[in-house]
Amino acid sequence: MTRSRKGDPGQRARNVRWYAENREYAKQKAKKWYHNNRERARKAHRNAALKRRYGITREQYEVLFRAQNGRCAICGEPERQRDRNGRVKELSVDHDHVTSKIRSLLCGDCNLLIGNARERADILVAAIRYLHLWEAREPDHNDTQST
Repeated sequence: MTRSRKGDPGQRARNVRWYAENREYAKQKAKKWYHNNRERARKAHRNAALKRRYGITREQYEVLFRAQNGRCAICGEPERQRDRNGRVKELSVDHDHVTSKIRSLLCGDCNLLIGNARERADILVAAIRYLHLWEAREPDHNDTQST
């Protein structure tokens, strides 16, 4: 299969036809390449996702990461969540879902906190009040909670 050439409108059609005729071979070749280049493929996938989702490059992500010393902008802790292979996940890119403007990097827990509050500060303030209310209460010895 030849590389796609700019200005050749028929190349895409030829590639599609070749793939349709050689589907199993192409899948085996891609699987072998992925097996031999897992880390490279993982990084390429993450870089493409950063660009597609947030419009930033890996270098721009790294600038944010270094500016925050590798820590969450809310809790100040490094990421603790792990992926299914046991690797620590990257900090999440927090962004305004209306304007798409990037705010900072958050750990997975704080990112969920913001998301579950529907990005509404009034809900978070109400949650803080609620926690303070229960911190101040005397323990009720009549509660029958199992241990």
